[in-house]
Amino acid sequence: MNGENKPTDAVFKGGNNAATYLIILGIAALMLFLGISGMLKEHIDLSEGFEGGFEKGDYYSGVPECGLDTAYLDLSHSINGITVAHEYFYIITNEDMTSAISVRAGKDFAKNFNEEYENTGKVKVTGKIRKLPREAEDSLASMVIDGKRAGIEIDGYYYIDTKSGMLNIVKIAVGAINVAIAILFAVNSSIKRRAFENGERKLTTPAGTIAAFLLIAAGIGIIYLMLMSF
Repeated sequence: MNGENKPTDAVFKGGNNAATYLIILGIAALMLFLGISGMLKEHIDLSEGFEGGFEKGDYYSGVPECGLDTAYLDLSHSINGITVAHEYFYIITNEDMTSAISVRAGKDFAKNFNEEYENTGKVKVTGKIRKLPREAEDSLASMVIDGKRAGIEIDGYYYIDTKSGMLNIVKIAVGAINVAIAILFAVNSSIKRRAFENGERKLTTPAGTIAAFLLIAAGIGIIYLMLMSF
């Protein structure tokens, strides 16, 4: 018999394959692990870093006694010619100004230090030790040489990232969003399947619409992490 097939005789193709869920949940697991492990990391006293050196990947916390009252680098990031983020790099030192390291912090960080380089704002520095970007190394190179001549040991390779806490929160948020996306994809697929079996064709569902917005949010979060972490 050559009659038309009923909708229930056709194959439903509106679902997501296993690879899609593996990718989404894989990103979720990675982001959650990195964010949570970063939040739980033990903080070393800042004075220990000045005395024995700073180790990449460790977290340090403390109130620096001194620091420069201006940023030595304003590193901007652009997408299609539009500036989307800034990184400000500063120098902090121990009390006798013999040991120094860079800090990535907010635009107003330098306001905590006066012309005598004293930390009048008693600002606390907390963050992960990361490798300086090439632009910061280049800007710092002459200061490192001048510092040696003046008896100041300036770390020319690493910096304390005071944005670490916020980045960890973003990672956790991106991970949670990806879990929600996977769940919404499953709900969306289930609704479409039931509609298909009843002879209906649903192009969109509330779950699918919400998932689309969350995908955009997760994408923005990942782009921000890439800009600020590499």
